[in-house]
Amino acid sequence: MSKPWPRALVADDNKDCMTAVTRLLMDKMGYDVIQAEDGVEAFQTFEKVKDTVDVVVTDLNMGGGEKDGDVLLRNIKRSSPKTPTVLFTDNGVFINENPGLADAAVEKTVDLSYAMPDLEKAVLKATKLRN
Repeated sequence: MSKPWPRALVADDNKDCMTAVTRLLMDKMGYDVIQAEDGVEAFQTFEKVKDTVDVVVTDLNMGGGEKDGDVLLRNIKRSSPKTPTVLFTDNGVFINENPGLADAAVEKTVDLSYAMPDLEKAVLKATKLRN
């Protein structure tokens, strides 16, 4: 039985950002969204539902260590290498110094509305690369 719509797992500890990303994915792109507040929660959730997740979108900085997005992405790639991933962060230097960590990366801006078109393109790019 196929899913009626694609599913995204979103990890971000910033509630405003989580809301903006969720709205973009649900309202504009038609995704069902599962939310997690950090990388630990996201990976635990991912392991339970990975066969139904079409893309993972994560922030980089979510409290340090195991909670951060780079650890989450590495864990996901080990567990399910074909799952598309998008890194969404305000750390452009990290993005440039870590190519290949995610299938696509987007630099956040203070006004999230400016970053949403880029995030939409990144999700499309990541899912296209992996399908």
